[in-house]
Amino acid sequence: MKCSVCGEEVGNVSVCPICGSGIAAAPAPTYTPPAAEAPAAPAPVTAAHMSGADLFERCVNGVLEIYIVSGQTCFSGSGYLVNSQGFAVTNSHVVVNHGKQASECTVSIAGEKVRARVLKALTQSDFTSNKDLALIRLEKVPAKARPVCFGDSDKVRTGENIYIIGNSLGRGTLMTRGIISDNDRGGQFMYDSATNGGNSGGPVFNEDGCVIATHVAGSLSNNGEKTVQGMNIGIPCTYAKAMLDANGVKYETE
Repeated sequence: MKCSVCGEEVGNVSVCPICGSGIAAAPAPTYTPPAAEAPAAPAPVTAAHMSGADLFERCVNGVLEIYIVSGQTCFSGSGYLVNSQGFAVTNSHVVVNHGKQASECTVSIAGEKVRARVLKALTQSDFTSNKDLALIRLEKVPAKARPVCFGDSDKVRTGENIYIIGNSLGRGTLMTRGIISDNDRGGQFMYDSATNGGNSGGPVFNEDGCVIATHVAGSLSNNGEKTVQGMNIGIPCTYAKAMLDANGVKYETE
């Protein structure tokens, strides 16, 4: 350290031994903490899929139980409401029996029974084609009924989870769960969700609660006698949307 008066190097002292002048103490070194690292960016938030219970509560009031009486026989099926004007989709084989198309049917939806008119059936013979679709219209839309929303069948992947809500065996609405076993089995979807007679015409939902297919049938064994387990067939929703477009019927998409 130098004396500020005489300029001599005097070391670390408080009084200069040469000229007797006081020497100010050197300022204490200051501590500068290192700059804090910027916090890591949070992981992107993705939309969570609904639970099965939430999906059922959201979608069940858009699903139809369909009943048609022909002579002494009552045929049952399923369907789904596509808009608030009462238009709904089902299978043609639900409304066509022994080559005869029914003119009307009874529908149960959102806790109410109403009549519905059969407007159009695309085919009357091939129950496993993508033309096995029909358009019906409810005479009244119950207050609690909620139309379903269509998804994009082109985005369906093998292995994704699906849910089916329908009138299984004609004994009322229930839900089953499965996966897409093959997203292109001859232009149709194959899935392992349990289905029975009465599920025909009902909606197949993805995990977002959007309809991606119309259930049409279970597979048969080679001799055509027994229903095969876990190999059920659905018509991709693009065909239902095409039928609705051709008839000027509006619907919602995701």
